[in-house]
Amino acid sequence: MLQYFLSIIRFTFFMLSLLIITLVVSTNFRLYYSSYTAEKTKQEELKKQLIYMKNYIRRGGDIKMQQIYPEGYYFTNVIYGLCWTSYLERFPADTTALQTAFTEILKAMKKLDSDYAKDRFVKNTQPPYGIFYSGWKLYFQTEILAVSKNLNIRPGQEKSFTEAAKELQATLDTIKILPSTYPGLCWPADVFPALKALKYYGDNYDSSALLTVTNMLNKLKKSCITKSGLFPHQIECVSGLPLSTARGSSTAMILRFLKEIDAGLAAELYEKFKEDFTTELFGLPFIREYPVNVSGKGDADSGPLFLGAGGAATIMGPGIMKMYGDSSSALQLENVIEAIGFPIVTKHEKSYLLGSVPMMDLFFLWSKLAPESKLLNNTDNSGNWRWTFHIFSFILLFIIVWINIRIFFLKKKKNK
Repeated sequence: MLQYFLSIIRFTFFMLSLLIITLVVSTNFRLYYSSYTAEKTKQEELKKQLIYMKNYIRRGGDIKMQQIYPEGYYFTNVIYGLCWTSYLERFPADTTALQTAFTEILKAMKKLDSDYAKDRFVKNTQPPYGIFYSGWKLYFQTEILAVSKNLNIRPGQEKSFTEAAKELQATLDTIKILPSTYPGLCWPADVFPALKALKYYGDNYDSSALLTVTNMLNKLKKSCITKSGLFPHQIECVSGLPLSTARGSSTAMILRFLKEIDAGLAAELYEKFKEDFTTELFGLPFIREYPVNVSGKGDADSGPLFLGAGGAATIMGPGIMKMYGDSSSALQLENVIEAIGFPIVTKHEKSYLLGSVPMMDLFFLWSKLAPESKLLNNTDNSGNWRWTFHIFSFILLFIIVWINIRIFFLKKKKNK
């Protein structure tokens, strides 16, 4: 009986060893994703990610996200819609995707206007439903208008956009510090989609909005920037005093918008972001959620944390780095996510982590579709940065193989 029990343990350990060996080898191989994957294949995989998210949302995935995140339904649909506008901006010649793209874009916008989406916010806030709701929706409308203009399409959003932009401008002109997301709760990152949208409105419709953007940004710079030089994650709405340190997830989100609002400030903050938040684990690059020597827990904003590395910050990282012309860092981080995300690619879809974290699929897709800097050359000039991880992997594999060999010979010796 004991011998039978030991045989089961040995077999289980052997199968587990095979699984670990397979995962380690495949992870090391996928670290070269950008090197062995052609640009055409990357475009096809982006479409497969879009189709995966389309099917997921069609099955009620956005409602499931609401059960996990405070603004899950709203945020899923707005980021999903932005992924389609970004895809059309990146690949305007792909006419096969045009009809599907605009169908999905307008579906997403309709969902943002639904009572179900609005119920998560407080109507009696300035602006109505809070700056998160109104700012992201307005920004989504700017992207619809911009891509429609490039493709000579009339999406029917212009009137509602200009009216909403005018109302939001008037609201921001009267607020002393920051508009709130919920009554009494202010997060600086939530303001930047609105500022980006008003910048578009000022450039294309009413130039007075540009002064509103400048004034609000000056208020942010004056009252919100921490000693590190970065915006805090959360502030006190009345005084503007920081309630927390800067964090990787919110700083990455701010940098996504700031570049087209104030390029000089954006470049300065990007360097500080890299200094405070980039890190390495087992030789691979990641983005921290909290600055060095600052500890904290994961939450709905950060996603899961692993040894200080933040899920949301790391996933947004490649897109931010491409926007700021940081080719090597962007490609390295994208390769790492492709490696540890264990993607499943089928004929029609591509997903990560067995589809268990759809918000990761969505944000990584949005990150990969970020507008690229004209300075970007899409080459990694840092040498083979993967060697440290290769060495760690080799040591792990050696230990696993050695233990299995010892078990085999020990069993053989006992049988004699």
